Amino acid sequence: MIGGTPLGHTVDLMMGGGLCYFQPNTSDYPRSCRGDQKDLLAQAKDDGYSVLTNRKQFDALDGGNNVTLPLIGLFTGSHMNYEIERNATLEPSLSEMTKTALQALKLATADSEKGFFIMVEGSKIDHAAHSHDLPGHLHEILEWNRAVQVIVDFIDEQENDDTVFIGAADHECGGLVLGGATVGGHEYQWVPEAISKSKNSAATLASRVVAYKGDDLPKFVEEEIYSAYGVFDANSTEIEGVVENLKTPGYVLEGVIADSLSRRAMCKWTTGGHSAVDVNLIAYPPHLTKDMVGNHGSTELARFVVDQLALDLNAITERLNAEDAETQDWRDTSVGTLKFVDGKPVGGALERRHHCD
Repeated sequence: MIGGTPLGHTVDLMMGGGLCYFQPNTSDYPRSCRGDQKDLLAQAKDDGYSVLTNRKQFDALDGGNNVTLPLIGLFTGSHMNYEIERNATLEPSLSEMTKTALQALKLATADSEKGFFIMVEGSKIDHAAHSHDLPGHLHEILEWNRAVQVIVDFIDEQENDDTVFIGAADHECGGLVLGGATVGGHEYQWVPEAISKSKNSAATLASRVVAYKGDDLPKFVEEEIYSAYGVFDANSTEIEGVVENLKTPGYVLEGVIADSLSRRAMCKWTTGGHSAVDVNLIAYPPHLTKDMVGNHGSTELARFVVDQLALDLNAITERLNAEDAETQDWRDTSVGTLKFVDGKPVGGALERRHHCD
């Protein structure tokens, strides 16, 4: 993103989490996620990037009116925190970053006929769905809706009326079903108020369980974990389920905690992974997005973007597959790709890394 490929730096403005991926493995805070000693923040600064790492620096951007591009704003070590427990004094929201980025890019391209492209992602909607975390899921969706409203409001401003917005998910996750049958199957109920007392995400509560060093874990789970999740009548089976899954992978322990609330809200989940359910496609303004009406495959959305921006993807591909040394260097087996010879992958099947972001 910041350079080192035949395309040079390809992103002028990025905001979010992931600071640990930009810092060398000698970094103590945040603990680095890298396997090498590359300091990408230092490299970015040398290449002219403005680098932000805290809320105070974000606020100094004045809503996008005081931005020097290119810019990187990384406000958490890894993922951004769930909206339900985000500390607004430390971490900007998705909608705040969206509003600031739109204004900054608008000003930066005021004298350009090419305009700008921006991608906004509500990634933790997916994370919460993997672990069946109803309150985490809900608050992420609401914040995504706020970000969409920021975009729509931006387009509705007269000088931005040539801006096009499309929104879709890459997949559905969890197969959430609202409502379930009561005991005996005589009545179908959905109890949304059960979610209202939750103060934390299941992920955060699972991490607290793992970190517990006391001598009465069942009591801690009942009084500190379930109550923080809005469950004040946890039964022995639910408490034992957390204790028994203490050392299981994250999503499993999160799911044990989260399913307690799903039962009380009368919600069902069909899977802990991705499903084949169709996802919503939204587009705005109507007169510029008529081609998006109806059902579309995800590749059709990509083609719509290509046509809107008049891109030549073949020319870009040729540059990436050029046979010079620089091209070879940026392809790194540590991030799931293979070495290329004469523009073709060698060494077996191309590795595919799955991720849920």
